Amino acid sequence: MKMSSKLMLRVYPMMLRYVKYVLPKNPRDFTFKETVDTLTKIFAPQSSLFNVRYQCLRLSKNPNDNIIAYTGMVNEHCGHFRLKEFSEEQFRRFIFVRGLQSPGVADFRIRLLRVIERDTKLNVHDLAEEYQRLKSLKHDGRLVENYPLPLPEGILAALNGGQYLSKIDLTDAYLQVEVDEESKELLTTNTHRGLWRYDRLPLGVKSAPAIFQQIMDTMLSGVKGAVAYLDDAIVVGRTEQVHRNNLDAVFKRIEEFGFRLRAEQCILFLPNVKCLGFVVVGRSGRRPDRGKLSAITRMSAPSVQASLRSFLGLVNCYWHHRT
Repeated sequence: MKMSSKLMLRVYPMMLRYVKYVLPKNPRDFTFKETVDTLTKIFAPQSSLFNVRYQCLRLSKNPNDNIIAYTGMVNEHCGHFRLKEFSEEQFRRFIFVRGLQSPGVADFRIRLLRVIERDTKLNVHDLAEEYQRLKSLKHDGRLVENYPLPLPEGILAALNGGQYLSKIDLTDAYLQVEVDEESKELLTTNTHRGLWRYDRLPLGVKSAPAIFQQIMDTMLSGVKGAVAYLDDAIVVGRTEQVHRNNLDAVFKRIEEFGFRLRAEQCILFLPNVKCLGFVVVGRSGRRPDRGKLSAITRMSAPSVQASLRSFLGLVNCYWHHRT
């Protein structure tokens, strides 16, 4: 759907000279660099200096794994990300960007001493298990947030009827959320340069999605035409003016909360966006994402329980669109 030049010039009048970057001829070549410069406070790159993910810090030890073998596995995975090739300056930048800091007060000894005080008969094996329980947040069900994620049907229903759609993506979303001091003690990890801890909420923590969803819902509370699913916010408007007002309100909230956006992943004022396996098409409703449908048709017959669950998950997503 093409928009007239007259309509395009009414988009964000306060930055008319940047409009060609907001609405490029080809939406796939979405490079609104100069527009981003005008929104530098929320598009700033402070938390995305490196693209290398710190996957070796996912804290995924199984209860039956030997702690020594587990430590070796973690060190091996760290090596895959070439941490040892970093210069001292690169490493310092990396830990700053990724929210890591020297452990200092993040020592588990105090917590373990409390355990010993409660039960003086604990042996070394019991202490090792207690130590790992404190670290393995990903598999500790007691630490799961009770805040529910929104149902896809509710998100998609909220987007129906809008002629204009924008999708806003946060830069390294979880890593923009600082954790409190007590939680930092649980996020200590081992690297070839010693023990370090996370200052910010890392990927892999089991409660992270619920925590971040609650933050997003709080941030967008009361803003018309805006919904969030984890690190994505989608803004809708029935008219160009309404959509512009809704976007202004969302940007203002984002700035107030101190978040930064990923410029290359944001799309503004388009007739459709992809969301949760569907393509939301303005006033026409939604349709299944062809890429997902193609993946279903190419899938081989499930042979194990895990692949069967993956297949059923994809198929059930489009149950109401069956023919």
